[in-house]
Amino acid sequence: MKIRSRLLTRLLTRVAIHSFSALFATCRRQHVASEPRLTLAYDHAGHGDEERFILPVWHDSLLMPTFLSNQSLRRHTCCLVSRHQDGGYLADVLELLGFRTVRGSTSKGGAAAVRQLLDDTRGFHIVITPDGPRGPRREMKAGPIYLASQTGRRIVPSRYICERAWVFKGSWTDMVIPKPFSRIRAISGDPIFVPPDLDREGIAHYVELVQAAMDRLHDDTVAIEQPVEPAKQARAA
Repeated sequence: MKIRSRLLTRLLTRVAIHSFSALFATCRRQHVASEPRLTLAYDHAGHGDEERFILPVWHDSLLMPTFLSNQSLRRHTCCLVSRHQDGGYLADVLELLGFRTVRGSTSKGGAAAVRQLLDDTRGFHIVITPDGPRGPRREMKAGPIYLASQTGRRIVPSRYICERAWVFKGSWTDMVIPKPFSRIRAISGDPIFVPPDLDREGIAHYVELVQAAMDRLHDDTVAIEQPVEPAKQARAA
């Protein structure tokens, strides 16, 4: 069902923000990385000489970096959000939380979004869900690689573990929501440098390399995860 009232949308967005913020406030947080500036807890002072990264996040884990990040990090982060209706709701949430957003995806508005990301994100980290907006689930696409090649930003693989969570089933991926008072681990891998001006074969090579890095984080940590409980959700039409 589409919500056509902009006022109602904004009201529901604020309710969602307060609800999830309260939920995440109860959770214990642990940030794991080889250096402090690669964690979500890193407090950016906004200096021009600080390195900015491209941060791929799988779609099913999206809520965790959204609500775990501090206000300072949000002010220095731009998120690529699809132009689908669900993306509109997400963009509202992100902007009210303090993130910057660019609308577009591989299937709709992609070229314009890439141009804006290249032109208007100086001083910002770039967050991308590389398996969105329609999957396949946890499958890397070329977008982050192309942006890294064009901007010089390194790619930081990520992994989010929640010891107790609900999993809401969707049409092509899940959505993980932590249970109150659970422990969340945010893990950042080592940055990956992508050479400039790659051709198609070079981009394909780095797609495989970043995919392997994301998979490796999952394989290294999945053994210590606690079972999560499935929850019912109507599948998208």
